[in-house]
Amino acid sequence: MAESKLVQIKVDSDRLEAWDKFHSENPEFDDRSDLIRKSVERTISTDNEEQESKDSIGRAEALEQFERMEGLLNELEREVSLVQEDIVTEDTMDDLVLQRSYQSTKQVLENAGIIGDEDDGE
Repeated sequence: MAESKLVQIKVDSDRLEAWDKFHSENPEFDDRSDLIRKSVERTISTDNEEQESKDSIGRAEALEQFERMEGLLNELEREVSLVQEDIVTEDTMDDLVLQRSYQSTKQVLENAGIIGDEDDGE
């Protein structure tokens, strides 16, 4: 067992009477010294538990923020991907313009009766 040290404290007589009354009403304490030791330990334990609880809440809030940011990042990546799919290269654009020009010209010639409305296997 660890070495014990004597600690003396001064308290008002009213406070001492209140402690003694509490001790007499609570048989879980062996004597006044036991009451003081256990009260101090409970206070320390409660303070530690409160700090651990605050730390746990802080970690939970940080995790929630991280998950929210991760969701936003994923959404942003999806949007960028969609924009990249919509970007047309110069060669593709030339092909699209040529195809549209061909279709428009064919439509005009068909409407004018110059060519027939046949499928030529574009």
